[in-house]
Amino acid sequence: MEKPVTRIRQLITGTIACLLLLPALAQSAPVNTYRAVYLVQQYNSEIARATYELKLEDSRYHFTHYTKLTGFVSLFRDDTVMESSNIHLDNDRWLVSAYSYQQSGSSKPRDTNFTIDWQSNDNDSPGAKVSGVYANQNFTASNQGETWDPLSVLLAIQRDFQPEQDKYRYDVIAKGQLKTYVFELAGEDSIEIDDNRHQSYKLVRQHGKRTTRIWLAQQGQHIPLRIEIYKDGKLNTRMDLASLTQGADS
Repeated sequence: MEKPVTRIRQLITGTIACLLLLPALAQSAPVNTYRAVYLVQQYNSEIARATYELKLEDSRYHFTHYTKLTGFVSLFRDDTVMESSNIHLDNDRWLVSAYSYQQSGSSKPRDTNFTIDWQSNDNDSPGAKVSGVYANQNFTASNQGETWDPLSVLLAIQRDFQPEQDKYRYDVIAKGQLKTYVFELAGEDSIEIDDNRHQSYKLVRQHGKRTTRIWLAQQGQHIPLRIEIYKDGKLNTRMDLASLTQGADS
């Protein structure tokens, strides 16, 4: 049996992660602040709760995530995951400026911190110069155009989703490297959460031996209702929406 905290991390950072609940992020419209809680399940038992919070200060989003073990496993482990991402709004561009990931109780070094220095170019596509530390090792990277981290890429999906678009590609700095996350629209689906049935759009990402599936609500602002991680074709971890508070006092 795999360690619960490892599965939690893969759900959060390997998906996309993962998992999130927010208003639709149209570039021309303001985004409400919110606090969202998801229940994380493994082998049909709740193992953790994941909380996401989005705040807006001047022209910058501050996006945080916190996961803590619950239930039976919490009697033996006290692991936590904390993430944060700062995003500067530059007209229609969303520019990540800093990212941090910290995990307690891990047997391997996983902590990550990096900053991005943005440089203007003649073609109006900003250049990203990334420098930071992953697993106690320094790294640098560069990219042309929007560059995301494993947390903020969730905002990119919310911002960009359209039912008529069948594929989404994002450049993401993950584990000290520049990677491409690709999500494909797998059609419409009906799912049940807490005895309530929801019509949804399903996104799928294939990454190695793992598959991430995300269900977005058809109604309203395409809120993610459920996220599942499969390993070798078998369901490993599920995350379901539990509660949402929106507005300045969230």
